[in-house]
Amino acid sequence: MTKTAASSYLDAVLSAIESSSIYRKTIDWTAFKSATREKAVNAKNIADTFQAIEFALKRLNDNHSYYRLANGRSIFYFDTPCPEDYSPPEIVPPEGIGYIRIPTFDGFVNGLEAEKELAQSLQDKIKGQDNANLKGWIVDLRGNGGGNLNPMLVGVGPILGEGISGYFIDADNRAYEYGYVDGARTYSDKLVANPYSLFKPNPKVAVLIGMTGSAGEAVAATFVGRPNTRLFGAHGTCGQTTGIMGITLSDGAILGIASTFMADRNKNKFMGSIMPDETGTGGIDGAVAAAIEWLNK
Repeated sequence: MTKTAASSYLDAVLSAIESSSIYRKTIDWTAFKSATREKAVNAKNIADTFQAIEFALKRLNDNHSYYRLANGRSIFYFDTPCPEDYSPPEIVPPEGIGYIRIPTFDGFVNGLEAEKELAQSLQDKIKGQDNANLKGWIVDLRGNGGGNLNPMLVGVGPILGEGISGYFIDADNRAYEYGYVDGARTYSDKLVANPYSLFKPNPKVAVLIGMTGSAGEAVAATFVGRPNTRLFGAHGTCGQTTGIMGITLSDGAILGIASTFMADRNKNKFMGSIMPDETGTGGIDGAVAAAIEWLNK
């Protein structure tokens, strides 16, 4: 590959970043591009541009944009580390409280059938616990690092409730709504053919957060502002509260650019971590105890 081809590849990356970034209106793009190209002045092939691409994504400082190699074996994330470095085990709630853990779901590896399988399995777990005597539900998002939002949202849909529950807002302040309706995310494929409905609609919900990032945060965001709902955690989420625009490059690599801010059902934008309403005392265990105590009130 010639140096010109390498330069063209980097130019395509920079063009995609400029047109998609949530900060596209505030960045000095002439200086941004010049500084990035300087990092690849001797590039002769695509691999030689990686350092420059990393530099550009770090310079965006959005805590979410990434570059994934075409071979799929390596993913370069440039995020600020989450406050935790582990995922706590599932909890066994006391009688009278339902519990559902929402896991990470890799949007690159898994296809539509896998989305349906996860969404159905989550709704089945909810159905298996539901009864008319439940005081409320724990929705556990601890350790959910993100991925594909759709099956997570649909899986927890019976607890969340139907309707618009969140937004993605771009640099032009255009708001794109999302929520759960009849076994599907709004405007997306139906993932559950026969969606479950709770004995008691609109239940009391305690949401556990911790090492929660990206799409996991988008699920948490849908519960912010929901009636009879509180978030519990030892600290805030990872702060990847942006929507990603995925762009396929000429070599098959994926460039993911943070292009929208997440917002709650009242269109309040998250500019970083989603914070808990209560932390309890004693770290993670204290937050869980506080959630159970609140549900039992």
